[in-house]
Amino acid sequence: LLLSDLAGIPGDQLTSLETETTAHHQAGRFLAALQQVPLDGLDPMPPEEAIRRRLAGWLGRAEVMQRKGPRPGAVLDADLLASARAVIDPACFAGATRVQAHRDFRPGNWLLEGPQLRVLDFGHARVDLRWVDLSKLATGPWRRAPALQTGFLAGFGVALADQDRAQLRSLCALHGLATAVWAAQRGDVKARAEGEDILRWCAAPGASLRS
Repeated sequence: LLLSDLAGIPGDQLTSLETETTAHHQAGRFLAALQQVPLDGLDPMPPEEAIRRRLAGWLGRAEVMQRKGPRPGAVLDADLLASARAVIDPACFAGATRVQAHRDFRPGNWLLEGPQLRVLDFGHARVDLRWVDLSKLATGPWRRAPALQTGFLAGFGVALADQDRAQLRSLCALHGLATAVWAAQRGDVKARAEGEDILRWCAAPGASLRS
């Protein structure tokens, strides 16, 4: 819900790598500031358990579709689901903490006016894991243009350690799984293909999640 008119070009409509890199650099600065907003109260559930439950929930939906025998093509490939189980590692989140998160952080929700970036659509915002807002970037524009990741991380001011990359890979795969299952339930062929592509990319040895 947009309550006021804001100037700027949507981040997914920028026409040059230079302006896209500027947008991603500013997005990194924005996200760093958002994550520094203090939290209220105690964290109610260990992140490791939260990821385990999310994984079980989406796999459970896929299994329900399989048992019901829906229309042809709606059931996800068993090998793809197995790859999700292999890549998504709840144990790597042991000791992780949550931060303020946008949870739909992607160029389509950005407006760039010169060097200034405005962020829209906080309808999904809530406390979540630190790297969750990088998952749609890592599986989308950063795959197409790695320079955008470099620009973002420069603005974000944090290099990814090995454990950070492991967590991000798990979150990317969880995003792919959720997208594929959600789309299969609704017969959305395009979104399902996107989710399956993300899962395959996350499972590939050469998937690039650089520091």
